[in-house]
Amino acid sequence: MKKLLRVLVIAALLVAIAIPCFASAPSTDAPHTHTWVRDAENDKAATCTEAEVVAYKCECSATRTEKGAAALGHAWGTVTVDTEPGCATDGKGTRKCTRCQAEDTVTIPATGKHVARPVTAADITEGKDPNCTEDGYKVTEICKVCGKVMATEVIPKTPNANHVPTIKTVESTCTEKGWNAYDTCTRCS
Repeated sequence: MKKLLRVLVIAALLVAIAIPCFASAPSTDAPHTHTWVRDAENDKAATCTEAEVVAYKCECSATRTEKGAAALGHAWGTVTVDTEPGCATDGKGTRKCTRCQAEDTVTIPATGKHVARPVTAADITEGKDPNCTEDGYKVTEICKVCGKVMATEVIPKTPNANHVPTIKTVESTCTEKGWNAYDTCTRCS
C-alpha cells in the first residue's frame, strides 16, 4: 500500500509540474510568433578575424543568432628587426597583434643610402690608367656596407707622353748595318 501511495504522490507532482508547461506551450493548430529576447550569455564578442555574434532566445526554447559588428582586424605592435636592411638589400622583421598575439613577417625596405668611406690600400678596387687618348680614373670612396663605388677621381690623359710605339729591330750583319724602326703607337695608332 505504501508503494502505491508513493507512486500516486509522484504522479500528482509530475502532473502539477506539467500543467503550466502545457498551458504556456503554443498550440500546434495556430502558428507561434517568437518573442525574441537577447541572450547575452551566448553572445560572442568580435575578434581580430571573426565578427561579433549576437544571440537571442524565445520562451519556447528556440534560438537564433545575428552577425553584429565586423571583425576588428589585427592591431599590430611594433616591428622587431630580425635582419637589418642595407643600402641595397631589404631587411626582415616580425610583429605581433596586441589582441590575439598572431605573428606576421614584414619586409623592411632597403635604405637606399650608401655610407661612404675612403679607399684604403687593403681595398681591391677598380681603376683605369690614363693613356695618350683616354682619361683614366681611380676610386676614392666606396660604400662601407655594400662595397659600391661612391666616388672616383679623373686622371687626365697625357697626349704624346704615353705613346707605346711598336719597335722593329734589324740586327747588323757582316755586310749590312742594323737599325731600329719606331712604328705607330699601339694605343692610339
